[in-house]
Amino acid sequence: MQAIGLIETKGLIASIEAADSMLKAADVRLIKKEKVTGGITTIIVEGDVGAVKAAVDAGAAEVCKLGENFLRSKHVIARPSDELELIVDKKTVKQENTEDFSKEKTIEEKEEVKEEKKVEDEKNNKLDNLLKEKGKEEAISEIKNLKVSEIRLLVKEIPDFKMENKKFSKLNKEQLIEEIEKYYTRRDLEDGKL
Repeated sequence: MQAIGLIETKGLIASIEAADSMLKAADVRLIKKEKVTGGITTIIVEGDVGAVKAAVDAGAAEVCKLGENFLRSKHVIARPSDELELIVDKKTVKQENTEDFSKEKTIEEKEEVKEEKKVEDEKNNKLDNLLKEKGKEEAISEIKNLKVSEIRLLVKEIPDFKMENKKFSKLNKEQLIEEIEKYYTRRDLEDGKL
């Protein structure tokens, strides 16, 4: 995760002004708009540290022009932990990545992109690579020695794993390893090894 910048405002107009100013001031992406309560809204952007700092400063300055009471706080996190993605759900704001399926692409081009993504995902899937290199028992044993945060990243690689972020963040190490064992068992069944 790149640096993230947050501006907390009071009122809808202030939040829109903050987001607009932040996006115009630097090369950042809007990640999320979080409504808290009582008209308080937090705008979250992502980008390089310098760009995020510039965007947050510009956004805060524009909100202050509306009135001192509209800016509640601002903050930049330079190197956020990967686990913060559980809190900052990036799916709530449309991503800028238009490569995936723009309207101009033909059906064949869409299929090519899907196939390339599938091949890339298979190459990068650490769980499958561990299984191929070490076998199920040794792979599980090695995974048990990892930190919980590292195991969470592995579980996220499971193609058909679907769970709400709130529930996922509450899984302990044993439950995460259990999900990996289930995945390996399914892989064995698919490959005809069981």
